[in-house]
Amino acid sequence: MRQKEKNIKFQPVRGMKLLIAGILLGALLLSGGYFMGKHAPGAVITEEDMEAAILESCVLKEGELVTVSYIYTEMGQYESSKEFYGAKLPMTTSKFMLTYDGVLKAGIDLGKVEVKADGVTKTVTAAVPCAEIISHDMDENSVQIYDEKHSVFNKLTLEDYTRFFADQESAVEEKAREKGILREAQEEAEVQLRNLLEPVIRSCGGEDWKLEFKMARQ
Repeated sequence: MRQKEKNIKFQPVRGMKLLIAGILLGALLLSGGYFMGKHAPGAVITEEDMEAAILESCVLKEGELVTVSYIYTEMGQYESSKEFYGAKLPMTTSKFMLTYDGVLKAGIDLGKVEVKADGVTKTVTAAVPCAEIISHDMDENSVQIYDEKHSVFNKLTLEDYTRFFADQESAVEEKAREKGILREAQEEAEVQLRNLLEPVIRSCGGEDWKLEFKMARQ
């Protein structure tokens, strides 16, 4: 089986902006309401208060945050022949060559993000899980078959096509990893989390607090 890459593109997911804006608005309202109800103006913000406010804001609700899309067009070839003691038998070769499009998405599991606040150093630390492949969709409607050859002695079956696409799916995911999709997704996840959390921290009266990231324990 041979593969030839024709078009690959990493894209940070910008379609999340409206969703993030909605979550952020709710976060600000909820966290602001939380502090207005529990603290008088000028009260000292404790680490328990900060953690509670972030949790109350529902920013880190369970779910998946898709941060990078991997858009591709691939070409693959499948060939099958009957063999006798390692030698291909004549007139038993069946093969096909085709191209197809797909989208692979990577991001993080928000439910695994852990937030800790340190009232002494005035630091909020977010432990972020490793980015992972969240979904992989191969567009069946985009498939175009070329150079298809059937042998009456070795007919192509549905299982042949199923096995071919399973192999292609694994190969594409490995290629995406080699090209750095998980690193891109990790970096973009921290950017989006910073955009979400810093306004929440400020709305809680933590203008002098800082936000840091670290890798979560696996």
